[in-house]
Amino acid sequence: MISVIDPFVRYVSKSTYFIDAKVVAPDCRILYIISGNGSFEAGGTEYPLTSGVLVYYPAGTPYQIHSNQDLLFYTLNFDLSQDFSKKYPTPFSPRRGDVCDKLLLGDSHPRELSSFMYLRHAQFADQIIGRIYEESIRPTDYSAMTMSACIKLLLIDILKNQGKTKKPPLVSRIKELVTEDLCCNNLRLAKLLGYHPYYLNEVFSREEGISLHKYIMKERIARARELITSSNNTLSEIAEQCGFSSQSHLSRCINAEYGITPSKMRKIQ
Repeated sequence: MISVIDPFVRYVSKSTYFIDAKVVAPDCRILYIISGNGSFEAGGTEYPLTSGVLVYYPAGTPYQIHSNQDLLFYTLNFDLSQDFSKKYPTPFSPRRGDVCDKLLLGDSHPRELSSFMYLRHAQFADQIIGRIYEESIRPTDYSAMTMSACIKLLLIDILKNQGKTKKPPLVSRIKELVTEDLCCNNLRLAKLLGYHPYYLNEVFSREEGISLHKYIMKERIARARELITSSNNTLSEIAEQCGFSSQSHLSRCINAEYGITPSKMRKIQ
């Protein structure tokens, strides 16, 4: 059973702006992606940001948002109790770096809400976050209570839905096939799995925040680098094993990714 909470909503926005640096949240935060693509880095892991993704991160979480495309998202900044509502009523800016003033964090996160949570397909949150946003831009005497009640309900829904947003079996199977045979491409995968290649790419891109072609190339490059630095195989052999069309194709991709040719990479190991 969830601990008793009485949230205080400090800030709500619907925006495309984010700080392009590693920062720390001084209070609890929820990020909900409306549209666009990017990634959310926390705890040494990058999580894809696509439409319908929701991220909950408690106060004190170091994080960084990455995106080469415009992300449109809701941001909710709040405390889990009303304790700081009078002392710190205005929004906190994220603190740059890895640590944050403990005074702003509080000492008592309920156990259920003390950990980072990442949910795919969190469209259940769309309407209630929209209600919180509307209350923030058209405030009434009841807005503070309404937003507190709404975010409490949202947090309960997040807890109920975490673990229910696993990758579809199709995406897991695609990754397995690519790992087994790096020579696979979109057309070959589509034939093996019995789907149209456009549909396959659409499903994969929605789940992973990256096109299927780019994912395959990343896997090929990573495996090629491993072989270059740990085997005596010729570059031509490595190119063939990893699905590159030629040795020169391998060299171009390695140089673009790491800023060094395969030959020089091998020499410095």
